[in-house]
Formats: sequence, structure tokens, C-alpha cells
Amino acid sequence: MKIDSNRFVLIDLLRMVGAFLVITLHAQPLRTLAPVADFAITHGITRIAVPFFFVTSGYFLASTFHKRRFHIWAVKIVKLYALWMLLYTPFWFPDRTAGDLFYTALMGYYHLWYLSALLMAALLLFLLIRGQPTLVPVSVGAAMLLGFGLQYLYYFLPPGALLEVIESYALHRSFLTFAFPYIGIGYLVATRANGAATLTAWAPYLVALGFALLAVEVWANLTIAKRHGLSDNLISILVLTPSLFVLGLRSERTLGKLNTLLGPLSLAIYLVHIAVLYVVSTATSLGPIGVWALTCGISTLIGALLVWRRNALPWMLG
Repeated sequence: MKIDSNRFVLIDLLRMVGAFLVITLHAQPLRTLAPVADFAITHGITRIAVPFFFVTSGYFLASTFHKRRFHIWAVKIVKLYALWMLLYTPFWFPDRTAGDLFYTALMGYYHLWYLSALLMAALLLFLLIRGQPTLVPVSVGAAMLLGFGLQYLYYFLPPGALLEVIESYALHRSFLTFAFPYIGIGYLVATRANGAATLTAWAPYLVALGFALLAVEVWANLTIAKRHGLSDNLISILVLTPSLFVLGLRSERTLGKLNTLLGPLSLAIYLVHIAVLYVVSTATSLGPIGVWALTCGISTLIGALLVWRRNALPWMLG
């Protein structure tokens, strides 16, 4: 199995777009100017980003598994997670109970949950491949259904302890119910040639279908169900993310040296943006759009600096 990540410039460009979508999700630039549009963005298109990141990771993990380098990859993620959790300590450590501190340290502060979920989901996939590889597709499907089930159960449960547990611990968006399915899909795209070829052939149509479904789901959540809570598990995102990914695999174009920088830059932007957003929103009097724009710009500059100095600071980006 040969998977050359440097070839797929379109995927790295989509990862960059994903990083800015995450900033948009957290900054909510239109929340006061156009609440309906803000809902469509924050409960719609921005939800593509993290699943796309997981699909991408799952695809390239296939090569890591094949080369028997999973332990090296896992140690790198642990170091990356530990360092950024340490850097964000002022944000999550003060005024927390012992139980909250333990949970946050294990599962990740705010956006850093992505690294924790990535590691645990990849470990689960690794164990499945080592033990019962034929169960991977079934396990991926079962975990996805569990995530959807927990999310929609949230909307029909009466107030009570179970509802609070689902919401407080984001059980619908855990490493098992969210990260693992999308990582598994990426892995299956890399390892199931026939299925991947079929998906690639239908990808343009599936992308169009996915965006149409996304519009319908956003409209339904806003006007019919009036769901302003959990909206991570969308059928449209399940259609869109693997389809967009295989479209990215089609591209043979390169951008020279820049091609190798886009992936680390998107990661750097993702990692720093919460700190930047906090500083910009508290230290300036800008409105939501200004805060969003300045956060995007400063995060990109800091990210570029981290990429430029990554040889001197290797742990910062893994």
C-alpha cells in the first residue's frame, strides 16, 4: 500500500478551508446581524470540517498500520495533545472540581477534544484490525448509528438525569460515536479498492446530493424541529465528507514546497484559534464579524510562524 500525502494538494486545501470553518463555528460572525444565516452556518456547513479531518486521518492511518508504525504515530499524538493541553491550562484548570479536571485532562479542553478522540478512535481501529478486521465495516456502521441515536434521543427525552448526561458529556460526539466512524470510513476508502472506485465515480453527484441534504436538514432543524442544541450528526455530513475526500484524491496537481506546508498550517490554525479568539474578543471592541476576521488573520500568522519554526519546535505540530 503506497499512499503519498504530498500528491493530494486539494485535500490539504480542503483542510485549510476546514480550519477556517471551525473558527467560523466558534466565532459565529453573523449571530447578531443575521441569526437565521448564522444558524445555517453554525449548524450546517461548518459541521463538515471535523468529520473531514477524521476521514483524512483514517485514510493515511491505513499506511501507518501497513508499515507497522502505529506506535510511533500514537506517541506523536500523545505528545502533541499533552503540550497543547499544557499551553491551554489557564483556560481549563482554574475553578474546576477534581472530577471536572480529570475528565477535561482525559477528553480534552474545548477544541483539543479532537486530538484525544483521534487517538482513542485510532487505537480502537488498530485493535479491531489486529483482532477481527472483517468487523471494521460493521463496527463503523454500528458506532455511527449509536451516535445518531443518542443525538436524536436528546430531542425526545424529558428533562432528567439521562438528558443531562448526553448533553454534558457529548455522548453523541465521543471518540466512539463520532471520531471512530469517520476515521473508519477513511480507512475503508484506503483499503477497499472496489468500494473506493465506486465512491470516486459517484463522488460529484454525492457531493451535490450532500449539499442539497444539508440545506434540507438545516431548514428542518430550524423551522420544524426548532433544534438549537446538538447538530453534529447530520446525514448530509455523512454523505458529504467521504465524497469530498475522494474528489480530493483525484487531484494530481502540486504546489511545490507549499504543498507540504498546507497540512501543518491547517493544524496550527486549528490549535491556536481558541486562544486567539479569546484574546481578540476580550481585548477589542470589535463586533462579531470583526472578531472573526481578525481571529482568522492572527491565527494564520501564528500558524505560519509555527510551521516556519517547526524544526526548532518539533513538538508544537507533532
